[in-house]
Amino acid sequence: MLKRASYETVYSSLPMQAVHIDEAPTHLPDGKVSFLHYHEHYEIGICIGGEGIFITPASAEAVQEGDMIFFPPRARHYSRSITTCVCRFIYIHADAVTEKLTTSVPCVIRKKEHPQASMLLRQLTEDADKPLAERRILLRMNLFLLEANDWFTSDISHARAGLAEQIAEYLSSRYNQPLTMHELASHFNFSESQLRRRFSAVYGCPPMEYRNRLRCQIGLELLQHTDRTVAEIAEHLGFSAPSDFYRLFTQHYGMSPTKKRRTLRNTM
Repeated sequence: MLKRASYETVYSSLPMQAVHIDEAPTHLPDGKVSFLHYHEHYEIGICIGGEGIFITPASAEAVQEGDMIFFPPRARHYSRSITTCVCRFIYIHADAVTEKLTTSVPCVIRKKEHPQASMLLRQLTEDADKPLAERRILLRMNLFLLEANDWFTSDISHARAGLAEQIAEYLSSRYNQPLTMHELASHFNFSESQLRRRFSAVYGCPPMEYRNRLRCQIGLELLQHTDRTVAEIAEHLGFSAPSDFYRLFTQHYGMSPTKKRRTLRNTM
């Protein structure tokens, strides 16, 4: 029998109105996150300061000032600050829009990567402070959904169910905390070999390798989209020494964090 996970997936309720606009900006949490959440709404946000990270069962994306945030209904996720991250959010009930999303949209949309999508979502957030805000936002949202089906890939990845997904979410919520395979197996009340076998059958690698890949992915996001030093990134990711991060990152990407950052920025 599985032990109850120490995090929860919760449904976060909002008013039943078509559009809900946060009156005040939201500060992303900077402590331990113990739950994922989702809404029955589209969640649209803009980062107005600081640096943060959004994590879903399938990805980890860094966010900084000016980046747009997008989550469709029922998309489970959590967020945390790297340096005090402030965002403003608008929520649009799924039943209030007529166009349907048939594609997979990244949770963080950057102007340099997706200029049209970024511009349209930015205009949507700006509509919140204009007359007839709800009408403007719904029109803009329908246009975004219509265009998104051409702008982004049509391959929607569905979350993997069962024990493996629970383990992946547990690892994702603790990517920068000390954790051993023994502790992980004990938490889920399985032997290490059973847990490793069940997880690998779904994700193609053992749990701790998955965790290391996630930490490298988050490290890559922070190298590319923030000005954090390699030492600061290593500390955020929970490495006891920068050299440990340096070694793991180099094994994963075939070059050092410093060289990878230089390569990425030279191609921008």
